[in-house]
Amino acid sequence: SGGMAALAPIAVKYIKDSFLSQLVVYVFGFVVFFDDYGNTLIVGNSIRPTTDYMRLSREKLSFLVDCTAAPIASLMPISTWVAFEVSRIEASLRTIGYTDESAYGLFLDSI
Repeated sequence: SGGMAALAPIAVKYIKDSFLSQLVVYVFGFVVFFDDYGNTLIVGNSIRPTTDYMRLSREKLSFLVDCTAAPIASLMPISTWVAFEVSRIEASLRTIGYTDESAYGLFLDSI
């Protein structure tokens, strides 16, 4: 819908060098945490013009986006990865007969 694309020009006002542009990529990765693939597509495409302007290589941009997408999506309490992880935990709990705690509660405790 263009929400992230609208944030990129605002971030440009605060970016003075390539280090700060890397920090913005990292922060944008936390903003879009619902899915790792969605994070990669949204953050990478919306911030690319800014990092190009700051002369941050596209390889570095792709590395930063990739290194933040899946780890953040897998640790946030609400995301597509968490739904998958909780389903696996629940199946394992049923297999061993553990009923003291819910799968989601056990996931949150593991963070």
